[in-house]
Amino acid sequence: SYKLIRLKRYSDEELIEKNDMVSFLMLINKLRNSTQFEELVDEFPDGYLDGLNEASTADILDIVSRIVGVMLRKRQVEEERIADFTDRIKERGMGEMFADWDSGPDLALVEKGMRLNVINAVVKKMRKRKTPSVIADELEEDKDMISAIYQIAERFAPGYDTDAIYKEYVKLADPLKMEQ
Repeated sequence: SYKLIRLKRYSDEELIEKNDMVSFLMLINKLRNSTQFEELVDEFPDGYLDGLNEASTADILDIVSRIVGVMLRKRQVEEERIADFTDRIKERGMGEMFADWDSGPDLALVEKGMRLNVINAVVKKMRKRKTPSVIADELEEDKDMISAIYQIAERFAPGYDTDAIYKEYVKLADPLKMEQ
């Protein structure tokens, strides 16, 4: 049988208080970027990770390292970092493994940067009076996306505030992102 556990129902503090590997995995699974990770490590009481090491068998540490590896791959962390991280878990070195942790690029920022590049390119081509269809062909981008950016950008002419265009585009393309 399985028991559904809703992570949102538990605060980081509640999970830390449980002081077990399952709660530790739940904490790791809640993380979305390196900033959240650094904030979490600051919440750990002295000896928290060392206590988890001592209370776990080698088999448990092996399972935990594999689960953490899967979680980190989903966040597109580099394999070298994953290997270092999971090796430290297996070797009971969790206490020091967070000292130099960097989970890699924040994917939300990477995505925003890519969208801003497209918006900047669209704006440059709009200033040359090109149509959305021509711009999409030249940029080799989706015509619907370029049309949406074009329509939004028209409202910001002639200054074309790319940050404002981006915010409007995100609202249009993914309204749930704006609620987070």
